[in-house]
Formats: sequence, C-alpha cells, structure tokens
Amino acid sequence: MVTIDTSSVSGTYGYVDLEFNPGNSTTQAATAGILNFEPAGMLDGTSIQTSGDFLGTLPGPLTAVNDTAYNDYFEGLTFGSVLSFMLTLSGPAISDPNGTSTAGTTFGVGFYDASQNSILTGDSSGFAAEVNINLDGSTTPTVFDSASGGPSVATIQAVPEPASFGLVGGIAGIIFMRFRRRLPNRFTAVQLQRNGRRLG
Repeated sequence: MVTIDTSSVSGTYGYVDLEFNPGNSTTQAATAGILNFEPAGMLDGTSIQTSGDFLGTLPGPLTAVNDTAYNDYFEGLTFGSVLSFMLTLSGPAISDPNGTSTAGTTFGVGFYDASQNSILTGDSSGFAAEVNINLDGSTTPTVFDSASGGPSVATIQAVPEPASFGLVGGIAGIIFMRFRRRLPNRFTAVQLQRNGRRLG
C-alpha cells in the first residue's frame, strides 16, 4: 500500500504518471495490477495517454505488462489531499526467476504540475516512489525525498495478500503513485531513455 501526501498541491491541476518498464531484453515477464485508486481529488478522464501495454483506465483496475520497452499511463487530475492505490506484482519474474536475466523491472509513480514540471519529489528521475522487481524475484520499494529535500511524500506499506489477487512472492500488495514529466525538450538524455515518449 502506497499513499502519497498531495496536500501541498491540493486544489491545483496536474498529472499522474504510472510506468512499468523492463530493464532490457533479458528481463523476465511480469504483470502489474493497479487497484483501489483513490485520488481524493478529481480525475480528468479526457487527457489519458498510454504507451505500451497498459490496459484499463483510472480509477481502475489497470493492468500493465512489461513486454515492451516503455509502458506508461498518464492522466490529468485535480489534486486532493492524498492519493493512494494498491499495486500487485506477479508473473515468472517473481514466481520463477530464471537466473539468466540481467535486468529486472521497475514500477514508478510521479507527479507533475499543469506545466508538466515534476513536483513533490527531489529525485532527478521525477519519481516520487518506485518498486523494483529484482533478479531473484524479490521486490525493493523506494521512496524519494520531497521537492524541498525533506521527508518523502510517499508512504509504502505492505499489506496481506488477498487470495483473489493471485500474487506470488515479493511484496504482494503495495499502494503507489508516481508521476513523470512529459515534455521531451525538458528531459536529459538519461531521463528520455528511461521515460520514453512524452506528451507533445
């Protein structure tokens, strides 16, 4: 379970960006499910852009598969005081690590303002938080310092795995949010490589 404190931007318009990307061509298959999305604000619904294998629309459920290099869901919203959702991770990368992959998969969430500038995080990637699927099938959640350099706005809490979610191993339930900047001319080469296509 991940909760993002968006109180500092409550009432303003911005964007949420969810990504689920493999490290390279050897990465094992994995699936991310986004459930119980609660923005405590209002989703735009008319500004949705997706890339790769994201299926569904917020408030969900959403499903993402890491079988293309860049998998992204991007939508405008009016921020409320808090934003949260549950992330479930499954697939061979977690249940049956093959020992030959050289890179895992990253699920990330970031926030952007109306001008598509990264907010609520001090990390250069634009992520507020991420979860990495490691080569041994374990998962590593990371939260990043806030934009002011203080404590992260993200809180990550593992929750018991409901049988209906069908997750195997790792951190079975995580609530996460992440937003990424969308304008190509504002990205460094490294960020562009990591983030892929942005809004024009």
